[in-house]
Parts: sequence; structure tokens; C-alpha cells
Amino acid sequence: LAGTFFTYTFGDTMGGKVFPIFIALSAFGAVCAMVYSAARVIKAAAESGYFPFSSTFAKLHPTFKTPVNALLFHWVCVVVLMIGPPPGAAFEFLVQFAQYPTWIFYGLAVFGLTRMRTTHAHYPRPFRVLLPLSFVFVCVTIFLAIFPFVPSENEMFPYYLPPLSVILFLLAGIPL
Repeated sequence: LAGTFFTYTFGDTMGGKVFPIFIALSAFGAVCAMVYSAARVIKAAAESGYFPFSSTFAKLHPTFKTPVNALLFHWVCVVVLMIGPPPGAAFEFLVQFAQYPTWIFYGLAVFGLTRMRTTHAHYPRPFRVLLPLSFVFVCVTIFLAIFPFVPSENEMFPYYLPPLSVILFLLAGIPL
């Protein structure tokens, strides 16, 4: 879409050849930032003792001072997510895999903040939300947590596979 917009706006040379290179470089930089920030989070969790084999994942490379072991662990997780979904439906599966827990945690956060409004009324609140709005939001997140388990047609993989995978993934984190 951006390439088409730039082509119409700036012509074939700038819009069709130069700007797509800048877009690709921007995407590459964003991916690099995410990869290294994820590795730093793994390293920090390992340093705090919240990660299995903490001593291994907390180490830095002696010369470059990068968390190589954490990077390798993150790489393994990415490869599993790339080759694990059913063939031909990987993108759709990963979108559903990412969105399902997001809405669950949004709902839990709003429910928790609404509950704190009554249990800790003396705490300062930098912003206020009407209770009916938070109730509707929590109801929507409950719907979004249940709806993926309703059978649907035209699916490339079993309808329950992404939410069930997320629930198993989240339950696997409980021992940690």
C-alpha cells in the first residue's frame, strides 16, 4: 500500500524504487530492535532467577558483550513458531496465537483496575473510567476469550488450535 502511494505521489523512480528500500530498511531496523530487546529481557529474567538455567542465559559474550545464549534461545522460539503452525496457514495461525492472549490480559488488567477502585479507593488514580464502560470492555474480552472455541467453517486448521495452543503455552509458564 505504501509503495503504491509513493509511486502515485513521487513517481516511478522515487516512489517505486527508492522509498521501498527505505521501508525495507525501516522494517529491518524494527526487527533487529525487537530481537535484541527480547534477548535482553531473557537475560534480565535469567539474572533475576526467573528463567531455567539462569546461569547459562545470563552470560554475555566476552568480547561483544551481547547475550548470545539468550539470542540463541529466542531464535529457537522463533523457529518453532515459524515451522510449528500448519502448512499454508502459518500467518493466520500466528495472528490468532498473538491476539488471543492479548485480549485476555487486557480484560484481566481492566478487571483488576476496576476491582482496585473499590479495594484501594484511597490510591491516587491519574485517570478515571466510567464503571459501565469497564464492565462492557470486560464482557467483550470474555466474549473474545470464548468465541474462538465456537466451530466455524472455511478454516485452514481446526478452529480450537490457536486458543488451545495459547492456553497450553501460558500454563507451561506457571512453573517458571
